[in-house]
Amino acid sequence: MDPLCRGAGTPGHRIAVLHKVYAEALDRMRERANARIDAALRKWSDPE
Repeated sequence: MDPLCRGAGTPGHRIAVLHKVYAEALDRMRERANARIDAALRKWSDPE
């Protein structure tokens, strides 16, 4: 299950816990997106 859904769906979590879960998940999502963008740009700028 996606950490965003898991953290948001757990009753009783404090704001600090939710923030930590969301912040970590968003960081991972951003890193994956940036890696995909970098790969696409490398492929586009260096056609074989």
